[in-house]
This record gives sequence, structure tokens and C-alpha cells, in this order.
Amino acid sequence: MLETTAVITLDTIQRVKNFVEVVTKYDEEITIKSHRYEVNAKSIMAIFSLNLLEPINVCLYCDDSSVVKRFVDDMKGFEKI
Repeated sequence: MLETTAVITLDTIQRVKNFVEVVTKYDEEITIKSHRYEVNAKSIMAIFSLNLLEPINVCLYCDDSSVVKRFVDDMKGFEKI
């Protein structure tokens, strides 16, 4: 399975909430990697357990190119401002 990664910033509560709303629309597995931790990106509680002051890596696990393209486009809205 192909891993697609995006580097994003979730530095406000509203951005975290918006992010979770976006990723829960995907049926595919999506994780967040921050330092040595890897958590489910669809879990708002898991996200708040991370250090959100630094950029984080979001990983989509999918082979469908149309889903990958949509994911990349969605993540552009969460890139560092």
C-alpha cells in the first residue's frame, strides 16, 4: 500500500477541529507522525496528546490515485500559514 505524506500545522483548536472533520470523510487509514509517536488522525483526543507547536506529518495509506489527489488538495488547507 502506498503511503502519501503531507506536512501540516495544527496550532489552534479550530484547525484541529477542521482537520478531524476533513479526515473522517476518508475510509482509508490516516495517521499522524510526530517525533516517535504515531496516532490515528481521526481521533481528536489522540491529536491533542501531541506537541502541536511543531509541524506534523500526516500519512494516508491508499493506492487509489483519485483519493491521493483529494487528500493532497485537502491537506494544502492545513499547511503552515
